[in-house]
Amino acid sequence: EGLGCCGLGEATDFSDVGPMARTASDLTLLHAVVTGNPAEPSPLRRLRLGVPDRRFWSEQPLDPGVAEVARAAIDRLAASGATVVEVDLAEAIALGARLASVVPAGSRDAFRGWLAQNLPGLSFEDLVAAIASRDVRALYRAETPRPGDTLTPEERRAARTAANAEFSAIFGRAGVDA
Repeated sequence: EGLGCCGLGEATDFSDVGPMARTASDLTLLHAVVTGNPAEPSPLRRLRLGVPDRRFWSEQPLDPGVAEVARAAIDRLAASGATVVEVDLAEAIALGARLASVVPAGSRDAFRGWLAQNLPGLSFEDLVAAIASRDVRALYRAETPRPGDTLTPEERRAARTAANAEFSAIFGRAGVDA
């Protein structure tokens, strides 16, 4: 049986979760181990990185500390040679929201169980109430079936594949690598 996201929900294959690491070098090593294809990270001077345009920073309910750390990281990337391009994220955010609708409702119940076992002082409802994004908070509060509730794992995988293609097209239109 495979792993679900964060060990929650239905069993799936590893294409459902992305690798996490502290550094790009660690991710490169993990990629080489998993795929058998060693690769070197691209030098930053060859990368065009898309970052949220000014509207994102002013219209989103961002914690000032988070915004400060994010802006400092963007400045470090630019100082290290990356070309930083401001992009309109509206299309990507809408796509992300549409993709979120393919998450099965059962994952909410699995997450409740995980919280009860691992963070007994934090209820699912309190966690959801603390989500700053209204649209994300609404997804977790929804009690009515969503489109993803009736999709098979294969249909959800196909939806994610289609979304990846759409994200690639968005990146292409913005002229960025990531």
